[in-house]
Amino acid sequence: MKRLFSFMMALVLLLSMAVTASAATTGSIKITNAALNDTYSVYKIFDAKYVDSIPAVTYSIYPTIGDPAQENKIFTYMFGADGKSPNTFFTYDSLTGLVSRKAGTDKEICEYLAGMIRAGVHNGKAAADIKATVQEIEFKDLPYGYYLIDKAPYSTDVAVTIDSNTPNVEVIDKNQSPNSGEGFDKKIVEGSDRLEMSDAFVGDTVDWELTFNATNYDGENLVKYYTIRDKKSSALWVEFNSIEVYVGTEKLGPGYYINAGAPGIDTGDWTNAKVPAQWAANSNEAAWYLIHYNYDEFEIVIPWLDDYTITGKTDPIKGYDLTFDLSTTDGNTILSESKYAASTKVTVKYSAAVGPGAANTVSTNSATLKWLADKDPVGPEDPEVTQTKVYNLGITKTADDAASSPLAGATFKLWKTAVKDPVTGEYTYSDPVNVIPTNNEGVYILDDIDIIISGANRQFSREMYAGYWESYIIADPEPEAAAGATDDEKKAQNRRNDMTTPPGSGQLVILGLDSGTYYLEESHAPTGYNRLTSPVTVTTGSGVTTDYNNGYTDLSGNPITYKVYSVEVENKSGKELPSTGGEGTIMMITFGTMVAIAFAVLMITQKKMSVYHD
Repeated sequence: MKRLFSFMMALVLLLSMAVTASAATTGSIKITNAALNDTYSVYKIFDAKYVDSIPAVTYSIYPTIGDPAQENKIFTYMFGADGKSPNTFFTYDSLTGLVSRKAGTDKEICEYLAGMIRAGVHNGKAAADIKATVQEIEFKDLPYGYYLIDKAPYSTDVAVTIDSNTPNVEVIDKNQSPNSGEGFDKKIVEGSDRLEMSDAFVGDTVDWELTFNATNYDGENLVKYYTIRDKKSSALWVEFNSIEVYVGTEKLGPGYYINAGAPGIDTGDWTNAKVPAQWAANSNEAAWYLIHYNYDEFEIVIPWLDDYTITGKTDPIKGYDLTFDLSTTDGNTILSESKYAASTKVTVKYSAAVGPGAANTVSTNSATLKWLADKDPVGPEDPEVTQTKVYNLGITKTADDAASSPLAGATFKLWKTAVKDPVTGEYTYSDPVNVIPTNNEGVYILDDIDIIISGANRQFSREMYAGYWESYIIADPEPEAAAGATDDEKKAQNRRNDMTTPPGSGQLVILGLDSGTYYLEESHAPTGYNRLTSPVTVTTGSGVTTDYNNGYTDLSGNPITYKVYSVEVENKSGKELPSTGGEGTIMMITFGTMVAIAFAVLMITQKKMSVYHD
């Protein structure tokens, strides 16, 4: 009985030692800065033995794994089947099986081992893959060893890192590249479409969306901030109140406004702001910053670390100073930490109005992404560029003579919609294209006073061509202004879409149109000619353009040529259509009168003869 008891105690002790030994030979690898949505894997390269009391760790590798018949692919790759092939980075002792590091930096060794693993040379993954849905993930119950931590998708040859889990280790994924994945992208958003080029009316709103992938590290360096520098054509009026910044799905706010283009206005006090909540009262309350350099250039700065200070200044190159608390407590740990999750999509949205200066040209908007990780900001050298096109329509009014002589005095109205009555054949017009005259006779531009957009600080056509349109607008009695309306209210109510061909050229130019189909109604024909009874269909945005140069000048007096989608409208003179009262009508009336007179003479003569015979 005692023997049995002794045996049982020994067995319990043995099992207890086995459990202790097992617990003492496993550890974990925790990744504390995992890139969201990336999938991490761990591969065991060497075995490890850890002596806690010293502490010390030794590494070893053998030609086979467990069963002598199962080849250790990593061993063969690194040291040859017989273990005698030299290796650049590691030394192998065939008598003890121990491995020691010989040369190379961590990065070089990572590149070497990653190339081996990604070529399929490994003994299987040490644990199941983990897809990072949070910033901290952990591989548990891993036998002691020297591990390569890799992830997918990967954009470089460098793996995440190499380390031993003796017993537990925390690693930071520094193999992250800002702007990786889909990269920096800027598009014009129209509904569900994302476009590099769009068409617009003068006065329309263009909506941009910029996206990029932000990470906490750029290689070994901690990313401090991201910045987007935007340059635009002068005809695009960005509505700063429309700017929205998102990190992931979180909308950051509020922003802080810094005017770097004028001295003394760097306090965030923007008097023209229509949405005060968009801008923080002081810089410490803000999550991002707008640096305004001039009308055509601005910058959006997003700090990526906490514990920072920003100061605005008047500087056309860099209108701010952004500093971080990079002091350390233990010689290694930086006090400033990343504010956001690694590998996060950043989205920036803003809008602009298309000004009258966009007519007769292509307006561009470009944005450049940079980030600061160490010294000078780095990032893609080629900016993302979008284009906004505005089109012009040219109309030439001619006579039906051999020379196609230009005709003055023809009045046209431009509409977006024309519907023909199937019974009467009459046309009904709607959606007028309202215009105002410019400094050139016969040249009109879209009247954008009735196109409502958010924000302010944009130029209207009436402002650009002040002095040319007032009599044109006020002369129109329709619609009636409300009782007590001011002059400005009357001007805003009275809009017109009629244009009259000038003497000499007979040409009309309409600036500032979107691409599409329009309908020209001739509301008044030149004297002696017939008015068109059906509209002329015209299209902009496709096909060949024509240069119109009839002594036109810009507002500064410089010669200008208008590129237009041209249409020629011919009028028939009255003589070809007797029903309209031309020469044929006079002949018919004269002939009819002569017949009537002859008939009357005949009747009188017959009557006299009858009386005589009676």
